[in-house]
Amino acid sequence: MNCRIAEGMVNKYINHTLSVNDLEEFLEHIENCSSCYDELATYFIVHKAMEQLDEKQEDSVLDFRELLEEDIRKSRRYIRKKKFTGQSQQLRSVP
Repeated sequence: MNCRIAEGMVNKYINHTLSVNDLEEFLEHIENCSSCYDELATYFIVHKAMEQLDEKQEDSVLDFRELLEEDIRKSRRYIRKKKFTGQSQQLRSVP
């Protein structure tokens, strides 16, 4: 994946609308490309800040970078779960 493609996937990542394969490629890319990671972090922080304002949680202070890292960890677990579920289903269909 190149940076142009990854940058086009940032909003889909934030909105959790990437396919499992696209999600895996996207995460692989941002782990190895600091520029795209920074782009994701910027959009993610703005998105979370807007959510916080919409929910009128002015008194709460969030560590947006930590929220992003947690979201990435959850995405990795989601990929592993989907791959495991897919393998389990394939094994069951073999006579």
